[in-house]
Amino acid sequence: MTLKLLFTRFLHRIRYGRVASVVVEIGTDLLKIYQTREGDGRVRHQMLKMVRIADLQRPLSVETALLFQSLGIQTQQVTTYLPRKLVTTQFLEVPSTDALELKEMMRLQGIKQTPYSPDEVSLSYSVVGSRLDGMSDVFLVYCQRKFVDERIQLLEQSGFKVQRIGISTEGVVDWYVAHQLESGLDVPKDLVVLIDQDLSSSDIVFCRNGKLIYSKNILIGTQSMTSEFEHFCDAAAKAIEFATEEAKLEPLKKGALITPLKDGHLLRQALASRLQIPIEFYNPAQERDLPSDSPAHMGSITPLLGFGQPKADFIFNMIPEDLKLSITLEKRNRQMVVTALLSLVLLALVSLLVASQFYKKRAYLETLDKEIGKTKEYAEGIENKLARTRLIEKVQNPKASFLYYLSKISDALAPGVYFSSIDFTSGDRITLKGYAGQMSEAFDFAKTLEELKIFKGVKSNRVSKKKEEDKVVAEFEIDCLL
Repeated sequence: MTLKLLFTRFLHRIRYGRVASVVVEIGTDLLKIYQTREGDGRVRHQMLKMVRIADLQRPLSVETALLFQSLGIQTQQVTTYLPRKLVTTQFLEVPSTDALELKEMMRLQGIKQTPYSPDEVSLSYSVVGSRLDGMSDVFLVYCQRKFVDERIQLLEQSGFKVQRIGISTEGVVDWYVAHQLESGLDVPKDLVVLIDQDLSSSDIVFCRNGKLIYSKNILIGTQSMTSEFEHFCDAAAKAIEFATEEAKLEPLKKGALITPLKDGHLLRQALASRLQIPIEFYNPAQERDLPSDSPAHMGSITPLLGFGQPKADFIFNMIPEDLKLSITLEKRNRQMVVTALLSLVLLALVSLLVASQFYKKRAYLETLDKEIGKTKEYAEGIENKLARTRLIEKVQNPKASFLYYLSKISDALAPGVYFSSIDFTSGDRITLKGYAGQMSEAFDFAKTLEELKIFKGVKSNRVSKKKEEDKVVAEFEIDCLL
């Protein structure tokens, strides 16, 4: 992606706001594109482009890509749908209300009802009603798969991804509901028929309480209309009669004519007279004040505007199951790649955090070791000073001096007992080593030392016999605790 393209997108975003939606209809007569941009919670820019396919000089795939480029459409996903005349509909009563059972039944019905092989058909359905007797009313839609493949390939060649393909009928109902709400009107709860005129066909749509019920198509559009509307009114009346009987619908309360014709009011009057119900008139192209030479005055923009409304999901999805699986796998692969990248980033961040904490702790331990080394030096110095202090105290205090203890020990010394060594150990004990004539004398000497009351304790570590020249003496070792 070039810097110029990024800058162009940035200018578009500043000028128009973010892209809200792009809707594309690739019909048999017209290529229709509708784009809205939003900002500050409101629509700031709308763009509608309709091109006659017969007027294109180059292949449709080339012209479509160039058209998107010239319009500045840069979103990577588009909403698209099949024109109503390309699909066939059936209203079925199915003996089940279970979603899984209905899905399997519709798959079998699609094979049974359509004249194509399973690989050549695309189908979808909508459950429009369930009854207490366990029956479901199902609106089945199917078409040749090539119609779907052509549109997906065409848009992908232009650089866009298609996630779903709807039916124009659904967009007509979405537009009608949104228009009613925007006009401050209630959505009719009774059965209403919407007659949407396109260039070469018209969609007869039945809805109740804003929900799509059924649809029929007649091959009469705005380009074949004359000042005499009887042919169109008769075809519409027959389609309504056939659909009412097929779907067992209740009598209509009113209808709505949606057409780009300037003399639509005259057609509305003719329809009201033929159907014997009130008919409302709408001209979406005129409401948007399009130029008089715009092709929109000959083709329907109703589905474009309907699908351009905020929408949670399509009712119909004509993409075949194998392509749905492929799209799902591709989407899942993208999600897995994103998840893997996020996991790697998270792992890198965690590793960086752990490494940072490790180096911090290591630096702290090194600092602590240095402080401990300094403290050890201080402690050794203090210990030496303390030993000197104790020695000075003992010198200054006669009762705690070595000479004092030696004097007391000498006084307690019995005849026949003599020392070989006297050790003053660490200032907290005196170790006496010597000899006595007999072992009893050594024990008596230790007892005498205890009775002096100047020692915290007296302990005979060793008393044993030893032969000195021709005599046997008792060798002893006594600890006196200070």
